[in-house]
Amino acid sequence: MASKAGHFSSDGRNEAETTSPATTLFSLCKQRVQEWYPELYKRVYFIPPVYMNRTEHREMQVSGQTVCVTQAPSRTPARGDEQTLRESDARDDQSQQTVLDCLQRVSKDQTEGMFVLSQLNFGHYLNEPSFAAAAATLPKPGDLQAENKERGDFDVLILHRKYGIFVGEIKSIGDLLSSLTPKEQDQQVKKKVNVAMRQLQKAEDVLQHVMSGDAPRIQKTLMLPNISRLQFQRVLKDSPSLAQDLRGCLGVTGNTDPSTLCLTSDDILNPGKWWHRWLTGMGNDPAMTDAVYLDLVSRFCGPATTVTVHCSSTPRLARAQHSDLRTPGEGVVETASRFAPVDIVLHPSQVAALNKQKRLVFIHGPPGTGKTLVLILKATEWLKQNKPVQIVSMSKYSRAVSEGIVSQLNLAVKPAASHLIKLHTFDLTDEVDRAVESLMKEAAADKLYLIFDEVSGVEQRNLEQKCFTRLCSELQKRCRGLHIWAASLYHGLKPKRLTEVILTEPLRTPPAVTRHVQQQPLMGDGKEIRGYTRSASCQPSEGPAPKIVRHTGRGDHIDGRPRDCEQCGREIGKTIRELDVGGKGARSGDSPHPLRYSDVIILTNLRTLDDADNDPSSSRRGKTSGLLRGLREERIPVKVLKSSDMEGVRDVANMTGPDQVIATDNRVVQGLERKVVVCVGSVSVGDDRMGRLKSASRCTSQLVWVEEVREQTDSSGEDHSG
Repeated sequence: MASKAGHFSSDGRNEAETTSPATTLFSLCKQRVQEWYPELYKRVYFIPPVYMNRTEHREMQVSGQTVCVTQAPSRTPARGDEQTLRESDARDDQSQQTVLDCLQRVSKDQTEGMFVLSQLNFGHYLNEPSFAAAAATLPKPGDLQAENKERGDFDVLILHRKYGIFVGEIKSIGDLLSSLTPKEQDQQVKKKVNVAMRQLQKAEDVLQHVMSGDAPRIQKTLMLPNISRLQFQRVLKDSPSLAQDLRGCLGVTGNTDPSTLCLTSDDILNPGKWWHRWLTGMGNDPAMTDAVYLDLVSRFCGPATTVTVHCSSTPRLARAQHSDLRTPGEGVVETASRFAPVDIVLHPSQVAALNKQKRLVFIHGPPGTGKTLVLILKATEWLKQNKPVQIVSMSKYSRAVSEGIVSQLNLAVKPAASHLIKLHTFDLTDEVDRAVESLMKEAAADKLYLIFDEVSGVEQRNLEQKCFTRLCSELQKRCRGLHIWAASLYHGLKPKRLTEVILTEPLRTPPAVTRHVQQQPLMGDGKEIRGYTRSASCQPSEGPAPKIVRHTGRGDHIDGRPRDCEQCGREIGKTIRELDVGGKGARSGDSPHPLRYSDVIILTNLRTLDDADNDPSSSRRGKTSGLLRGLREERIPVKVLKSSDMEGVRDVANMTGPDQVIATDNRVVQGLERKVVVCVGSVSVGDDRMGRLKSASRCTSQLVWVEEVREQTDSSGEDHSG
């Protein structure tokens, strides 16, 4: 079959491009990728930047409102065109994520440019309608229709600046083999390996066709993250013909053990040796020049090729059939939209809590489990019944979340009902009597509807517990129709006669963040805060990997605290700019809106940063924090927010005011959420307990963790910090 002209020339341009009027359009593609990926020759990029799992939701009426409830994968096989999420889908997603995690680990040491594409459908290559004229001059997978090569995808496609092109086929077999006999297990592995080899050959045929000329070499591998190398070697030993076919597929000769070039479960935690064998075994590829590399990146990663991610099965949550995710910043926005969506998403445990026909309820559980969301839904239910609702802030540190609840309620009900919402602010540690009298004035027909969130601060928890308990007791004595729904992190604060509701399934934070939070020593069995439990439903995504800023106290870092370090500020600022915060984003297809500066919050522990440059009266020592100076060097607009700035707290809670990064004490905004959270740490060395609990848990997508590391050297000057 004759293919369209499309050979690579020595300068990386395609012969068709040099003579076609479409050259201008493909020049635009190259310009775009250099804008989106400014370090494409020396940095690793993943496309999409965050892998999205398949999830399923069902619409339900809860508390008089339409919500989407997460569903566990079905164990029964799909029938016909049925779109129900299956356990096999969840296993495939988990295997894909495991492989991508491995590639993330090895990519940290890469100094050459590399693009890692996952789940790229053959048919999405150069298929964007606005580039149809340019694409028509180049070979595409659809040209191979007669050979059924236009259908399929690349599980993993790597474009490496130095070593060429790599294709990986992932098979999730392994996690269900325990129920089979050894012979049956081996048969299943053989079956999957044969299928994988056919798919790898198809992928290579497609690549050779679309490149068509003296293109970079293509290397292939099989990825079996749930199979040990020993078991795989046993299968190959028992089937010499399979081993020989696999050698041919992977391009190795002689009696080389082909399993050593395949990723197995043995390589998951330490994939370096496998990576070296697979990636560098054949040495540099002279065909991969800078020009050819740019050409490949422009075609496979540029605006002419569609990049898709899985969307929820509920149409209301699927804003588009394929969200177009290309840049790290877009991955952050999309992750946040899955964990904190516009549509109300609940786990069955939240639904069960709301369906409790109880007047007095105390909800507790670790952060990010949807406690505030449940309070908002209950308050909305009352408002729709024309009941006046009182939102009660117990201290200055619950003011922000209370303001946020008021804002959400105003959005949830008609403007005519806004007069039914009232915010009360007290300091319960010395105002219980005033609070009782003020709230009783709001009672109508001996009925009172109260919402409390963030019950108890950290430092005065015991005192606030006594005050909250006393408040509830006094109100119960005086109001027979009292309704209280309250929420707290701590399970030991429940007053008498309030029904306990425990929420422990993460809902609002991705697993990459939850793992940081749960290292907090106050969480777990027998601790002050319940530990997390695993949900039966699938998480939307693993989330972006946390970014670590290491404050070493050496080199450009000061020998002091991170809050005073300009270098830490510069590194945080560079991270913010790498996410294209405040920029235009890729803006191709259905890509998310770019991050705003107000999507970023910098949280310190116990004390706000000094900022004499902008507010001399707020500085304790008449100076500005080095961290703030470093941020401003990187042109990051940042404002320090104090608890006494009630207007500023209200703006942060309502996402109003100037578009700028907020830096504040984590207590000031506890209960609020942001897409990007920077945790700067405690004032005491090594004490990050509250940083994990109060700061990291506020993150719905990208966590930036400033880690204080005191490196030690011996007399020889060698670093022994590990």
